[in-house]
Amino acid sequence: MPAQATPQIRELPARAGDFLICSDGFYAFLKTDDLLLPRTANPGEALQILVEMALANGSHDNLSAVYCLVEQWGPN
Repeated sequence: MPAQATPQIRELPARAGDFLICSDGFYAFLKTDDLLLPRTANPGEALQILVEMALANGSHDNLSAVYCLVEQWGPN
């Protein structure tokens, strides 16, 4: 029987202009502070920086990522 995966879930406050980057290959190779990129960072450039950092720290995963921008937060 395959091993069960246990997701780690962490809730963080969000506001308009924030973005979220998710990837399975970054886990254990980047610190939380490494994911706090400048708000002016281009999403593509931000992802490339994170990939390079994770690889430099020994990641061997495929480093697939998803970028999500928070355009509005709270009641309409």
